[in-house]
Amino acid sequence: MFCELCGKETDQLYLVEIEGSKLIVCDGCKGYGKFIKRITSSEGSKTEKKKEHNKHIEEKPKNVELFNEDSYDFVSDYGKLIKQKREELGLTQKELAKLLNERESIIHKVENQEIEPNYNLAKKLEKKLGIRILTKTPNYAYLSQHKSNAVLTLGDVIKLKKKEQ
Repeated sequence: MFCELCGKETDQLYLVEIEGSKLIVCDGCKGYGKFIKRITSSEGSKTEKKKEHNKHIEEKPKNVELFNEDSYDFVSDYGKLIKQKREELGLTQKELAKLLNERESIIHKVENQEIEPNYNLAKKLEKKLGIRILTKTPNYAYLSQHKSNAVLTLGDVIKLKKKEQ
């Protein structure tokens, strides 16, 4: 049998109340809550029986986002766009770097498209300069894992639209 708190497999389990919830826990975790009673092997096996009973039911795939921070691409002229907006705002590379808590050399390399900024820096640039340099692309790893469902659903589109706003 397994502890519902830490997942440890053990024969000695206890029913305790932790923050208003009754949990079956191991000896090491019983101190986290109010002790109610010791669980015998026949009582504790109820959860095991449920698992065995539901074994034939297909589990839903884990909630993997179709669009995540690994599924973005840069607009083709992101460096030029950053430089143009920075100059419009009257900022030097040094001032922009200070605003973003980055090194000036990084800003210089990004503007010259010598390097692509990481996701966090790209988001900071978008926010501070009021521009869009990232475009979302589908997470093809997600699609390939779920080939039978490899269709963009209406729910996926709604999630995408909400993230864009």
